Amino acid sequence: MKTIRFYVLGFGLWLMLLLAINPVSAQDWAQSTYNYLQWTAVASSANGKLVWATLTNGPAFYSTNSGMSWDVRSWNNSYYTTGMASSPNGDVLVAVTGYLTPGKIYVSTNSGVTWPETTAPLRYWTSVACSADGRKIVASEASGSVYISTDTGQTWTPGGVPVKYWVSVTISADGTQLAAASTNGVMCVSTDGGNTWMTNSSGGSASMLLPAKWPAGQANNSAPNTNWQAVACSADKSQLVAVVNGGPIFLSTDAGTNWTASSAPNAGWKAIACSADGGTIIAAVTNGPIYTSTNAGATWVSNSIPLSSWVSVAASADGSRLVAAAKPGSGQPKSIIYTLYNVPKPRLHLVKSGGQAGLAWTLTGTNFVVQQSMGLNGAGWQTLTNEPTLNLSNLQYQLSLPMTNSSGYFRLATP
Repeated sequence: MKTIRFYVLGFGLWLMLLLAINPVSAQDWAQSTYNYLQWTAVASSANGKLVWATLTNGPAFYSTNSGMSWDVRSWNNSYYTTGMASSPNGDVLVAVTGYLTPGKIYVSTNSGVTWPETTAPLRYWTSVACSADGRKIVASEASGSVYISTDTGQTWTPGGVPVKYWVSVTISADGTQLAAASTNGVMCVSTDGGNTWMTNSSGGSASMLLPAKWPAGQANNSAPNTNWQAVACSADKSQLVAVVNGGPIFLSTDAGTNWTASSAPNAGWKAIACSADGGTIIAAVTNGPIYTSTNAGATWVSNSIPLSSWVSVAASADGSRLVAAAKPGSGQPKSIIYTLYNVPKPRLHLVKSGGQAGLAWTLTGTNFVVQQSMGLNGAGWQTLTNEPTLNLSNLQYQLSLPMTNSSGYFRLATP
């Protein structure tokens, strides 16, 4: 078990933070027990246990055990479903529709029991994402604009980006960082909730522009003009990741101002998702493999999973649970869903909040408790009784520590 030492200035306390490492080996990808004719999108709760999947036209399927078994919730949808998003707890779900004909946007606030239509106009909607509290929703349309709702879908406003073929949108947990990707080259990023945007339409210096004064040809981020297919934002805003059809996977760690190509190969990329801190990334190739990275895109691994016509991927907040859905393709007469589970290894972080020291770790699908000991001899570990709180801005649990001048050792453990 690796040990990390921290000194907290102004608190007079030395802490030793232990990584919660489980010796059980990671599991392989598993094909879901439920196959259908035409999956179009998947979405996951933050803990990765609640997974949703949508069809071209039909009901929404859901799993409460990370895809081991599935149930169905019918909804009155006569449109082609093109995208889906879930709040961290799975209470708020958003589905966008429209392919051969314009479609609607549906929002459920009771985990899919009911799916009322929103006031969003009929459009060819292509993608959707929502903030952690479920109030802010961003949706993209083909050959149109990006629309934003700040009241869980009750009202919608065009986001002020240029008219392009928007194929993918993403949003941070707090709803302040947004990104929209277009197949005809444009990548737009906002750091103020969509009030102003950066674009890559040509060369230029980085600056924020008001949508109403968007100058033709002005550029202010370094994303290349290319055939973008999907973009994802880490919940904590530390990283943006985007894939290109026929190109590499691009990364940005400065809110979309600068972009660099990762070491992933050039391929026909289709979908991408990442964990809350951007450390774990999953990307899928059309009629190809699934790639994953566990070091924020520094290196990539091609997974042992059948080559399929992948259309959508999702990840839990800690990256321990991944899901990928495919439509029928060559040699694959039916749609498939695959899931991957790695034993969670949450890392404790030392944080300072309100003048007080505390511990933080990314939300997982396992119920961990924090234990304290005065030594590392394995004896005397005591479970702390104060309850952690979930920070929705980065999907991390945070636990305050009492003011003390003594030494202490802390670890995460299963109850």
